[in-house]
Amino acid sequence: MKSVELDNYLGGAPIQHREVQGRESIRFRGYFKNGIRYLTGGIASGLNHITKKSEPKLYKVKGKRSPSVTQMPSIDWKYFNSGDVFILDTDDEVIFIWIGRAANPMEKLQATKVAQQLKIENNALALIFVEDGKELALPEAEKTLLGVYLDLRASVGVKGNIKESDEMVEQTHYNHIKLYQCSDEDGTYKVTEVKTGPLYQSDLDSKDSFIIDQNGRGIWVWVGKGASKKERIEAIRNAHGFVRKKKYDTSIPVTRVVEHGEPVEFKSLFHTWRDPDEVVKSYNQYSIGKIAHLTPSKLDMASLHACPQLAASTRLVDNGKGNKTVWRIKNVELETVDKSMFGVFFSGDCYLVHYQYAAGDILYYWLGSHRSIKEQTALTIQTIMKDNNDFSGNAVQVRIVQGKESPHFLTMFGGSAIMFKGDHQDMLPTTFLLQVTGNNEYNTKAVQVNMRASCLNSNDVFILKKEKVFIWCGKGSTGDERDVAKQIVKIILKDDYIVLCSKGPPGGKPNRIAKKYDYSVVCEGQEKDDFWSAIGGKVSEQTTKTVSDY
Repeated sequence: MKSVELDNYLGGAPIQHREVQGRESIRFRGYFKNGIRYLTGGIASGLNHITKKSEPKLYKVKGKRSPSVTQMPSIDWKYFNSGDVFILDTDDEVIFIWIGRAANPMEKLQATKVAQQLKIENNALALIFVEDGKELALPEAEKTLLGVYLDLRASVGVKGNIKESDEMVEQTHYNHIKLYQCSDEDGTYKVTEVKTGPLYQSDLDSKDSFIIDQNGRGIWVWVGKGASKKERIEAIRNAHGFVRKKKYDTSIPVTRVVEHGEPVEFKSLFHTWRDPDEVVKSYNQYSIGKIAHLTPSKLDMASLHACPQLAASTRLVDNGKGNKTVWRIKNVELETVDKSMFGVFFSGDCYLVHYQYAAGDILYYWLGSHRSIKEQTALTIQTIMKDNNDFSGNAVQVRIVQGKESPHFLTMFGGSAIMFKGDHQDMLPTTFLLQVTGNNEYNTKAVQVNMRASCLNSNDVFILKKEKVFIWCGKGSTGDERDVAKQIVKIILKDDYIVLCSKGPPGGKPNRIAKKYDYSVVCEGQEKDDFWSAIGGKVSEQTTKTVSDY
């Protein structure tokens, strides 16, 4: 009644939405940036002083486009399923995030955001990620704590228990649409089925009102501008009567819209829709659905004008000389990486790189090949938060997976990016073998491979560091590849290097003696015993040109 009174007071123009817990529309959920959280209880606690109790709670996170968070009646495996994500908020200053193996990325993202919010609200100390089926593989301390709330050996019952898919839950909302015409011309309110299937704007008549039935998943009432006053006032009530007559679940969404005031969700139900004041749009093609859109007009023309083919093929936004800040994920938070380690990445970690240049800001988030689900999810969250908090959502976000680095990403580090195995260290490892691929600053990187001779191949250049540093040049490597390898060695040795004990390529300059740290250039077929000793013994080299196992 109050909604009808308010609608009349506002001239009957507002759109009326009926929302029921658990079945909220996408628009309603969109108003809550951090998602909706359902708690147990009711109005009994309203206007009363509440003493906060630290009681453990279990939440389920479900949904693809707009995940919802629902508190479960109790903490029990019977509420778990492998298709969703669950949050266990304990009273021990720890929050567990249990990730079902079939959960979608948005559920993982939303669960992490909610868990972080709970962590702040409850002054929790840590977030612990638990993968479906790996409860018993947790560290002893975490396993013991989780075992206080759940019988870990009983988790086997969750396997294979996957509820209805999120795609079915959300996409069915748009299938099997039916259109009904409502009229009270002879004083009797009648609802007549008009059609089933694709809807067109021409199916609607301004003199009447219509009901659109989305197969019991949602009800829309459209009121034409020429509809009677009675139809306008009673539109929602009549829609509720329609729901009862069809014996639909009373919790389905019911929305009333008026002609020329239709929301985008309503328009999307029609095969075509044109607003009265819609202008004819340009036929220009735009980049839609891309994470990053690189604008050609922002290129560094001073450095790329001389070679337009290069600019077109690499899509460099500039020369990579802008300001950089690098963070890595540590305990789901961002930790600043020292400038001395810029360009050095570890495959077990995730990094966020902010690049600032004349045209704006770019946030590159780099995912190591052996990253954990916890770190990957945290990186996604932190990237969004960094963009929203520091750049008002205007930064370009670019996702980089190890092994698929873009030309501009490599250019930012001067063609000297190094990818090591394992977890992050504050200093370079003491021993390693790097395979160098590329021949210029926008396609060169060095990737750590196993330190054994079988990982060498004749088509590439390798950097070996043990007691000494060696640059091993395969017979098929080029002079440019050798030069970029020397630049990477320069980074490794912190500019303190000169050539030692190497004849070099035929016709090359004589070698010099190092004062502090040295490296040797070793050509394939001219290796000495110290090289074979450092790499662990001599075997036949490979001839393939693929980067060996990371």
